[in-house]
Amino acid sequence: MNEPVEGPTVIEYMRLFSDMEFEHVFTGVLEEFARRVMVTNQNNGWYDAERDLMTDCMLIVTEVAEAAECIRNDQMEDTYLIKKDAPNPPILEDMTVTRKSGAYELALEEGLRPKPIGFASELADILIRLVDTAKRTDTVLGRAAMEKLDYNATRGHRHGGKKV
Repeated sequence: MNEPVEGPTVIEYMRLFSDMEFEHVFTGVLEEFARRVMVTNQNNGWYDAERDLMTDCMLIVTEVAEAAECIRNDQMEDTYLIKKDAPNPPILEDMTVTRKSGAYELALEEGLRPKPIGFASELADILIRLVDTAKRTDTVLGRAAMEKLDYNATRGHRHGGKKV
């Protein structure tokens, strides 16, 4: 297992950039992530047919609902599902394991890819759906997010007293 690499924290790293440089780097990283999402989705057949924007938005809502279900069912820990139909070694039933468990490492050694499940995985699905929708609509999400963040900074405490 790889040892953690010591280095600057994300906050320390971000302070190295001016606001303009950070926006450029952030936008570039997000665009590259979106490109990788698009390629994966194309390879998996999700671009074979046209899909309307409302469907894309509802797919994002579905992922948000799945994250809420994780909260409701107390599935906050990062866990992984190993399916019983995995060929080697034969598994008698589906197994849910943590990254720290021996079963997770054994699955990797056997060439299996345990499926991430739980709250963090659902948040990742939201991000994946979001950047895919941005890519499909030619939206530069990084720039839009930075513009919105800059605007929100001017709105004051709780945007004028909103409760939630």
